Amino acid sequence: MKKTIRLSLPAILILLFFTAAMPAPARAEGEKHFLWQVRTPTATVYLLGSVHLMKKEAYPLSPVIEDAFARSDTVAVEANINDIGEETLARLRDRGFYGENDSIANHVSRDTYAYITAEAARLGLDWEVRAFESPDLIQEAFEAGQCDGWSSDVSQLTGLRSAYPGGADALTILPEVFSKEPLGPAVRDGDSQWAQAVEWAVLATIQAEEFGISSENVDDFLESEDDAIRRFLGQPFGEDQTVLDPGIGLPADFAYQVISQVGNYAEIFERHLTPLGLERGVNALWTDGGIQYVPPYR
Repeated sequence: MKKTIRLSLPAILILLFFTAAMPAPARAEGEKHFLWQVRTPTATVYLLGSVHLMKKEAYPLSPVIEDAFARSDTVAVEANINDIGEETLARLRDRGFYGENDSIANHVSRDTYAYITAEAARLGLDWEVRAFESPDLIQEAFEAGQCDGWSSDVSQLTGLRSAYPGGADALTILPEVFSKEPLGPAVRDGDSQWAQAVEWAVLATIQAEEFGISSENVDDFLESEDDAIRRFLGQPFGEDQTVLDPGIGLPADFAYQVISQVGNYAEIFERHLTPLGLERGVNALWTDGGIQYVPPYR
């Protein structure tokens, strides 16, 4: 007989535990679900992603999940809603909504709220906005039909879409962008030398793309006759064959080291972001209609 264990930890995953000798595969080939399997020589533990809300169409669950449940001797859940008590259930329901004198404005930044309200007014829409503590909670609410869409940075939306359980084609990222939120590396305040080193390492990838220098051909450019390229790669240039000292604690050939190891900006973008469906857009070079450009390096 199965045993149901009620746990008071609010964020614990649902655990399915059994000690049978015949383990079941945790993932059918080509199937996507949220069940993980951990095995030892004597036992197997299944970890099932916590489900807060789910559409009725989601049942029955994946055969892999149903099979794991059937094989399990013990089930541990974060809350047994069949024996939770009306008082506790009411308290949980109340925590899912803002109080009488509370609103979304108190749970997001002032700038975010201003963007949301301005865009709603521009479009003539009367939408209800809810704040969530993490993208996972937003996605759960979306999949359960509790909201019609969600807003975030385009890069984050692209990443979430690429890993969506129903497949990337099940979601559409709307082209409208109603706020500009530049993303970039951050360093500790007050460490100007480190900040400059990080900044110029990034700028080197952009300048390399503009020069046509990549990880595949950077060695060929070491013999370039263009003084700007030779200066950039830390090579002697000009009549006196000067080697430019960056003056920021980096070696003269720091740009060469960066490009030879990770590539130029386009290579990095195409390697990590293009496969997710993210287009260059404004992240293209200024010569290609984007806003990426580098100050003079001399």
